[in-house]
Amino acid sequence: MVVLTANLKGISCGQPVTFRYKCDLDPAGIPQFGLVAEQVEKVNPNLVARDGEGKAYMVRYEAVNAMSLNEFLREHLRMNSRNARSRTWKRPLQSSKGISKRKFRLSAQASKTRQR
Repeated sequence: MVVLTANLKGISCGQPVTFRYKCDLDPAGIPQFGLVAEQVEKVNPNLVARDGEGKAYMVRYEAVNAMSLNEFLREHLRMNSRNARSRTWKRPLQSSKGISKRKFRLSAQASKTRQR
């Protein structure tokens, strides 16, 4: 087993397309969605299956799905980390605002005391 840190450019390559299989494969002609294997091959040759002549004929969606999931999890962790840092930065700001308010109240009370 290898951790997926490979080139993820293949995931976002190419334009999604709709197509229908030939009638002998799918008599109902249900529309299918996918990527063009030749476009994916140009970006990441590991994401396509090859025929007997070595030509790309099919996108390996199981590999694309695994890589997409890995990238999603990586991005999710990055966002959680960013949010945690943001919360940490806000705490000192909030506490300094509270200190400023207390200083203002104390100085207002002191000036009232002086005026008497």
